[in-house]
Amino acid sequence: MLRNIIFNLCPKLSRLFFLIIFLNLAPSIPAASQDIDTPKAYFKTGPATALKWDHGPVSLGMVMDMDMAPGSGKPSQDLLISRIWDGIYTYSSQGAFSGESLLKQPYFMGKAGILLFQPVDWNKDGIADLIAADRDGFLYLLPGNKTAAGIHYDKSNKAIMRDTVNNLPFNIPYENPNNPRVDDLGGYIDAQYYNYVYPKIYTSPFFKKFKDLIIGDFAGNLWWLPDQSDGSGQPSYSGIKYTKEVSHQRFGIQYQKDLGLDYVKPAEKINDEQGQPFLLGTAKENKAFFKGSNTRPVVYPDQSGAPGLLVIAGSNLQQIFYLKRVNPLRERKPVFKNMGEIKISGLEKATLNFHSKICLFENKGRKDLLLTTGNNIAILRNDGWKNGLPHFTFHNWISGPDVTGSFYAFDDMYTDSQSKRYIIHFTGTYWNMIPVEKTKDGIRLHYTDSLKIMDQDGIFNVEGETDPQLSPEWGYHRISHWDFDGSGHNHLIAATDKGLLYLLKDDPALAKPGKFIFRSSGPLKDTSGNVIRIHNRAVAAGIDLNEDGREDLIAGGISYQLGIKSDPHPGGGVYYMINLGNDPEGIPVLSPPQPLDLGPDFKPRVNSHIGLQALDIDSDGEKEVIISLQDAGWDGRIYRKVKGKTALQYTGSKVPVKPINEQVLDLDGDGSYELVRPGGERGVGDFRKLERY
Repeated sequence: MLRNIIFNLCPKLSRLFFLIIFLNLAPSIPAASQDIDTPKAYFKTGPATALKWDHGPVSLGMVMDMDMAPGSGKPSQDLLISRIWDGIYTYSSQGAFSGESLLKQPYFMGKAGILLFQPVDWNKDGIADLIAADRDGFLYLLPGNKTAAGIHYDKSNKAIMRDTVNNLPFNIPYENPNNPRVDDLGGYIDAQYYNYVYPKIYTSPFFKKFKDLIIGDFAGNLWWLPDQSDGSGQPSYSGIKYTKEVSHQRFGIQYQKDLGLDYVKPAEKINDEQGQPFLLGTAKENKAFFKGSNTRPVVYPDQSGAPGLLVIAGSNLQQIFYLKRVNPLRERKPVFKNMGEIKISGLEKATLNFHSKICLFENKGRKDLLLTTGNNIAILRNDGWKNGLPHFTFHNWISGPDVTGSFYAFDDMYTDSQSKRYIIHFTGTYWNMIPVEKTKDGIRLHYTDSLKIMDQDGIFNVEGETDPQLSPEWGYHRISHWDFDGSGHNHLIAATDKGLLYLLKDDPALAKPGKFIFRSSGPLKDTSGNVIRIHNRAVAAGIDLNEDGREDLIAGGISYQLGIKSDPHPGGGVYYMINLGNDPEGIPVLSPPQPLDLGPDFKPRVNSHIGLQALDIDSDGEKEVIISLQDAGWDGRIYRKVKGKTALQYTGSKVPVKPINEQVLDLDGDGSYELVRPGGERGVGDFRKLERY
C-alpha cells in the first residue's frame, strides 16, 4: 500500500524509495565464491547433425567469392566457392552447371580463411590455379595440386605476390580522396592494411596469353596490373614502391615483423573515357556517407563481344554498374565508359549486401549470372540489352526441400499457448519465430512459416551502433525469457548492440491469432533514473539472485568497434540488477547495475564477445548461469547461485559453447539440451546433443 501511495504522489520519489530499500536490504557486491562445495556436472557433445528447413534456398556458408572453373572434366563449369573462415569447395557439374548441382555434396579442396580469388590454369595442366587476395590488401599465387582424391589447394603453398623488380610484397593500400583513412575501430583493424581486394583477369582477344589483372578494392578503385611474364606459365607483376608507417597494432606489428615497411602497389588505375580513375560505390563510416567503396568486378562482354565489366559496388546502397570498353582492343590497357546501373527484375534491391558477388556462366547459349547474397545463390537470366545495358531477371534461388538452412543467430526457445514450439531467430535487423518440428527424420525448422516478433508499434526492432558500415540499421542484439513478475507468462528481455535493455511484455490485450505481439518498454532505467547501459553487444538473462521469489536480471557486454567511443566506461563485464517489483505501469523497477565478481581470470577484451545464459543445465530444479568469452578456458563456464548471498560460484564445469552464435537449447523438446550452432558467418548450422557424464 505504501509503495502505491508513493508511486501516485511522485514517480521520482518512488525511484528514490526503491533505491533506499535496495541500499539498505541488498547484500554487498557479489563475489565468485570458491570455498563452497558444489557438485560438478560435466558435459560433452555428440555428433553434429545439420540444421535443415522444410523448403528453401540451400545454405552454402558465407560465400566470400565464387567463379566457374574446370575441375570434373572438360567441358566443365564446376562452381568454385570460397567460404569465410572455412575453405574452398567445388560443386561438380559434369559439363553444364545447373541448380541441382548445389544440392549435391561439395568436394572440399582446402582451408582458406578469407580468400578472394581468380581461377586460372597458368601451367596448362587442366587444373585451376588461383590468383588470390584477402582483406588486408595482399595478393597471392596459389597453385592447384592433383591428388588421389581430386584437386586440392594447400594453403602452405600460398605465396605472397612479389614485385619482379624489387622482390617486395604487393600490398594495395586503401586510397579514397573522400575518406583519407579508415577508422581502426578501437584497434579492431590496422587501418594501414585493411583493404578487401578483388582480382579478376582481364584480356582482349589480342592479349589472351597474358594474365593481366583488374583489381577492385574496399576504397572503390579499379587497379590495373599487367602481367610481366611471357604468358607461357606463372604470371608475374611489378608495381611502384611505397613505405608504410610503423604500426602499433597487433595486426600490423606482425606483418611488419615478417615483411618490413616497404611494399609495392599497382602503378596505374583504370580510367574512364575522360581519363579519370573510377571511384564507384557508396560507403558509410561514423554515420557519414561518401563516394567510393567495395568494387567487385566481373568481366562481361558487350553485344559485340568486347570485354566489358560488371561491377558490384558499395558497402552501403549497393549498385551494379556496367562499364563498356571504348578504346581499341589492340590497346592492352582498357578504357571504359560507365553506362549506368543495371536493374534486376524480380529481385529486391535490398537483397544485395556487402559480401554479394556475381559470376558469369554460360547457360544454354545465354550469358547468365549467379548472384550470391551471402549464404544463398540466385540464378539471374540475361533477357537482352537496352541502351547499352544488359538486363537480367531473377529466375530462382537454388533451393529444394529438406536442405541445409541459413540462419544468423538463435536466441532462445519459445512455447506458445497452444504448446507449439518455436526458435527465436535474429536476422540482423529483426527477430523471427521459426516453428520447430520433430519428425522421424530429425528436426525441421519451418522457415517458410516463420513470424516476425512485433510490438504495439509494428515490427519490433532496435538500433545498432557497433558496425562501421551498417549501423544503426543493423546491430547484434539478443533476446531471452525473463519471468520478472512471477506470472509464468512469456515475457522477453532484449539486450542490444548499444548495450541497452528493452522489455517485451506478454500482454493478452495485444494477442492476435497467428501473430507474436508484445508490449515493448525501454530502454529500461534504474532506480537512479539513469538509462541502463551494458557496454555493447549485450546479452541478458533472468535468475533470482537474492532469493525473494522474483527473477532479477544479469547482463553482460563488451565495448565493440564504433561503440567504444560512446561507451562511458569502455571495457566489459557481467552485471546484476535487483528486481524490486513493478511500477504502476507493470514495468520492473531495477537497481543500478553492479559488477559480478567472476574471479581474477575474468578479463573481457575490448572488441571481443561475451555469451550468457541462465537455465537448469543439470536438471536439479534451479537455474545455472553459463558464461562464455572468446578466450582459452572460457568456453561455457557453469556458475551456480550461492545460497544466502547475491553471488555466483563457478562449479568447475563447462559446456563447450562459444559466444556470438552458439546457444544451449532444448531444440527437440525432450527435456535435455543440445548445443546449437545456427551458422552465423559460416552459414551452415548444426546441433549436437549435450551428454552429461
